[in-house]
Amino acid sequence: MDIVLKQRLYEKLWKDNYYKGADVFREQMTHKEFADLITESKPAMNVVFEKMENAGEEYRFLPEIFFSSCINVGKGLAIYYNLDYNKLKDLNSIDDVAADEAAMTEIAASQLAMEEIAKSSTAMNAVAKSSTAMNAVAGSSTAMNAVAGSSTAMNVVAGSSTAMNIFFGSQYYVGKGIATYAGLSHSIFDSLSSISAVAGSAIAIKAIVMSSTASKIVANSIQNYRSKLISTLDNGTQYFSKHSNYEINFNANTIDRELNTNTIYIPIQCYDDSDTNCYLYYGADTSKRICYIIRHSGWTNINSGVSFRGVRVQGSGTADNNYVKFNKYTVK
Repeated sequence: MDIVLKQRLYEKLWKDNYYKGADVFREQMTHKEFADLITESKPAMNVVFEKMENAGEEYRFLPEIFFSSCINVGKGLAIYYNLDYNKLKDLNSIDDVAADEAAMTEIAASQLAMEEIAKSSTAMNAVAKSSTAMNAVAGSSTAMNAVAGSSTAMNVVAGSSTAMNIFFGSQYYVGKGIATYAGLSHSIFDSLSSISAVAGSAIAIKAIVMSSTASKIVANSIQNYRSKLISTLDNGTQYFSKHSNYEINFNANTIDRELNTNTIYIPIQCYDDSDTNCYLYYGADTSKRICYIIRHSGWTNINSGVSFRGVRVQGSGTADNNYVKFNKYTVK
């Protein structure tokens, strides 16, 4: 049968019948005999993934229904995107695909396949919960570009600490992902390939600090680039003013300082008289501890910890003579 005629028949079956067509497709994908016919047919897969003229609102359901199936998902992807059939043909669900290193490496190299996966919440949930899949994505410029440019994908990634750690460990399109997720300027961020590059850009750091959403998503990854960030801030006098040796007296209390403000706190020293532990928490998300200083005598240097949008200082002990010094940077 002519390929155009076949495609038109699938269009009428799944799209011309409004939402009932989506129900028909969902039911067919639960039966292997039908799923075999559909996923081995290029005309059928064209209808699933391509937005046909006059297809109707129900079109948006077909890819999600496909990715939700437990039959032949790998095979369908291989047929439609011309991927290595042998690597995907036996992978029934999107979870199976995401867990298979060879399959994910194949998919991550395909721009079209990754763009489709990135805009599907069902597919991205499978990718984000699989370290195998996320490592394949992070290692591929093509895959990272697709994920970083999709708000659906970035929302899913941001909901998984494992996925976020792998994403921010990539050398591709990290800045673009931050901009997409937080609604920041792509003209500032898209050229910043890694979190190291982000930490080295004063204008990017300014934009992040001014956004609660962006500050939260970088909370963990920025901790690894404290030295680079300090250099960026000290040289970024166009964007930041600096207050050196800013002191907070906390004793055995919890002190919140300038939460939800456009500030960066870099802890540099702590004073104790041997009876109070000190805990520092990230201003934009005070559930995240950035530094712990065990009880000690006198002043001790602090070499870790970065806090965006204020800081929380907490003491645990019995003393009334405890201080933390920060270098505080404020957006101009």
